[in-house]
Amino acid sequence: MYLATSSTDRSIRIWNINPDSFQLVSFLSEHLSAVNKCYWSPDATRIAALCSNGTIKVWTKITEQTSTKLIDCQTSSSDELTIYSPKFKNKKNIDPFHLSRVNACDISPDGRLGVSVSEDRDIKIWKMNKQKVIKTITLDNEVHSCSCSSDNLRMATVDFDHNIIIWEIKTGIKLKVIQEQDMPVHCKWSPDGSLLAYLACDTYGKSNIILWNDVSSKKSEKFPVNYGNTSWTDLPCNFDWLPDSKALIFADFKGCYHYDIEKLNLTTIISIDMKDITDLKVSPDGKYFGIIQNKKFNLYHIYGGFKYEISKDIACKRCQWIFSNDCICIIGNNDPMLHFYSPLSGTKVHSYYTSTFLSAISKCVSGHIFAAAHAGEVFLLDLIKIIDDYPFVWPLKLYSKSRMHKEGFLGKNMEVYCQYCGKKFVCDHNKDDTFVDCPKCSKTHFLGQ
Repeated sequence: MYLATSSTDRSIRIWNINPDSFQLVSFLSEHLSAVNKCYWSPDATRIAALCSNGTIKVWTKITEQTSTKLIDCQTSSSDELTIYSPKFKNKKNIDPFHLSRVNACDISPDGRLGVSVSEDRDIKIWKMNKQKVIKTITLDNEVHSCSCSSDNLRMATVDFDHNIIIWEIKTGIKLKVIQEQDMPVHCKWSPDGSLLAYLACDTYGKSNIILWNDVSSKKSEKFPVNYGNTSWTDLPCNFDWLPDSKALIFADFKGCYHYDIEKLNLTTIISIDMKDITDLKVSPDGKYFGIIQNKKFNLYHIYGGFKYEISKDIACKRCQWIFSNDCICIIGNNDPMLHFYSPLSGTKVHSYYTSTFLSAISKCVSGHIFAAAHAGEVFLLDLIKIIDDYPFVWPLKLYSKSRMHKEGFLGKNMEVYCQYCGKKFVCDHNKDDTFVDCPKCSKTHFLGQ
């Protein structure tokens, strides 16, 4: 008797089961995403694999080789079928996927390009409105982190070879290589694009946040963060910029701090045990910041300390603010759901099923989030369509903003709020246009098709 099992590692395993033994006899890979389910045909000659990217791969010619007691399976491109599932209607899968876990992803502020980095050593640059890869860069080692600059021209990546590399995002041309003696782990551009902050760990487990001035091509600041003797693999993404680019918020084992870049002044926001942090994000208006600690999301005021704890029912891993301060999106540990919370009330608004365990999410740009999964999938989530499906569960203010974005999609003249400077302006564009510029700050908004 044989048993077939499916896995999120994009494989199917076939086991020989009898009263005396339980033995693996075949390992079927070559799937592009996690295999959610698998089914035997009635005559036991085929296996259908239902993948999370909406495809079914059919394995044929399944025969037993008596000499080796193995199951021999074959597949061909003609046996792969594409299906449509209503539950995936708000998720646009982007091919080709990474071959391994995606460590980080980001989207340019104008929404035109996206970046994803993976354990498979690849940096992929995506054209978002086409959902196509325009450039794949393969490095010599794993890539940990990526960040897109506010001018939509540069991106930064951090890799296992102790390099922080600045690229031209449109072409993938290498502009600058910063070689660190310590191991860099996470990086983030300042909102004005002048400084790049990255977290690095030395061989003794001591950590520092380092600021790189891309104008002068020099390190402008370096200050320690206290994580004890922590391995670089356990270092959290523990810092974020304030919207004015003049200060950083970061956390370590002893508390949360406000670091003024201009005055070189370090201020303690709150002094409590901050172990087991996995993420920190500052709100778009700079008044609040959220920390995921011990798999819980805690909200803090920049100057007033602790506000409250939310998301008690999930094991939190990463978070992103969406649509200004009105909502925060949280992904869990080994969780296929996107969880949306209202920070002002501390209550859950909605959960959205993505069918695969998520590993990273980008910032929200014009109603879209660039998300990635453990199995190497990368996809674009349309938050406005998600809100459309359940309009009455969302806060009125958030729902109103999504209406403005949606009307922009339809090509009508309607007042739209700029996500960068907050100015309200009339969105005047043709139906075929996918971008519109704010008349005040000249930032480009991606409006989609």
